[in-house]
Amino acid sequence: IKLPCVGGSLCYDFSNLVKYLNLPEVKLRLGVRNNIVWDTCDFNVTYKFGVDRFQSFRWEIPAILQADVRVIIYYGDLDLICDNIGGYSWVSSMPWAGQSELTEHLI
Repeated sequence: IKLPCVGGSLCYDFSNLVKYLNLPEVKLRLGVRNNIVWDTCDFNVTYKFGVDRFQSFRWEIPAILQADVRVIIYYGDLDLICDNIGGYSWVSSMPWAGQSELTEHLI
């Protein structure tokens, strides 16, 4: 985001990130099954989410957390699509039983 676009579908070379997130030890720490392959963008997934792209799921997330489902909510500080300030505000004010513990771990 700070550098000029150098080509490719996403403008930048994400090959090191792809290699890192597909390392067995990283998958293990993240709780990802070994047969799952991480990639920068899966356009099949994007297409399937196209019908609800502009629908908010903020009301469903607390119930998912209450069910003890592990989640990662990630916003990059230089993300072109997901607003990290809005995401931080939403996550830090989301009402649910584990809110105080979550707030302690926000970066």
